[in-house]
Amino acid sequence: MYLYLVLEFENFHFVSFLALLALFMSYRIFPLLFLLFALFACEQIPVEPLEKRLGLAYAPIEVGRYIIYEVTEKIYSLSAPMEEKKYQLLERIAETFEDIQGENALRIERFKRNTVTEPWQIDSVWVAKRTSQLFIKTENNIPYIKLTFPIQENKTWNGNARNNFSEQTYRMTNLNQRRRIRNLTFDRTLQVIQRRDSSLVGLNKQIEIYAENVGLIYKESNVVTYCSTPNCLGQGIISFGNITTFQIIAYGQD
Repeated sequence: MYLYLVLEFENFHFVSFLALLALFMSYRIFPLLFLLFALFACEQIPVEPLEKRLGLAYAPIEVGRYIIYEVTEKIYSLSAPMEEKKYQLLERIAETFEDIQGENALRIERFKRNTVTEPWQIDSVWVAKRTSQLFIKTENNIPYIKLTFPIQENKTWNGNARNNFSEQTYRMTNLNQRRRIRNLTFDRTLQVIQRRDSSLVGLNKQIEIYAENVGLIYKESNVVTYCSTPNCLGQGIISFGNITTFQIIAYGQD
């Protein structure tokens, strides 16, 4: 009986010792296990490429990329009824070259046709450049800062900072919004409000919409003057001006 009690007592101490040893080891090993778990978790979290995080894909620069737009122009004048013109415009990145600043630039060839059955006719040649901070497009020899990176909701900048015009604040809005233009759907788009001035006597509205991995998909230029005589003031009746819209109808890379 005495021997049995001694053995039980000794077993109790042995078990207790093992428990204390396990507890001690767990405290020693826990930081290491936590570190290993953290490293493993970090490896499992995908990191987006820098180009995507900055939003550079909203202004693709690969040679051969093209977009076809349907363009509608409405021309208002005091001496004639409103005239409407419709045509298609093709913009294609033809090549890259080194500009006078020693930076890579894009040669954009623009073609025009009135109907789908007509052959494309060269219209003009523009130039564009994308850096990690800016996307600049030179239209009719006038450079405009179309986008700035990284993209950000309500971000503003001076779109005329590279030309001699007065300062014009551009604003980036509706970031990563899904949009449908004609019969095409784009999962991630953003809008740039270049100008939006309105009054009882006129409207000057300039906006552009860009899609990720596509580029410019919609553009609107609405510059009109309203009738301001006493019998029509404030009714939004257009006296003269122009309304032009560009809507994407096809895109790809050849």
